[in-house]
Amino acid sequence: MTSDNPVITIDGPAASGKGTLAQRLSEDLGFNLLDSGLLYRIVGHLSSQARIQKDSEAAVADLLRERVSLSINEARAPKVAPDCYAVQIK
Repeated sequence: MTSDNPVITIDGPAASGKGTLAQRLSEDLGFNLLDSGLLYRIVGHLSSQARIQKDSEAAVADLLRERVSLSINEARAPKVAPDCYAVQIK
């Protein structure tokens, strides 16, 4: 897979400031930001609310199709890369 879009990944222990650093870098460099930690928390929270077992991939997928949508968030989209997405929970 090739892409002309640069990608930066940040690894480290919990609560070490990875998210803050990623947000600031994305703003300063005009990059898109995918907050994977937020996505994991959304999946965990919704699955817990729905009492879905962690090994039930099909049930989690169905729940996400029903409850989560992605949309373009023009207000937060960087000038360089206008395809910034927002997660909305229904």
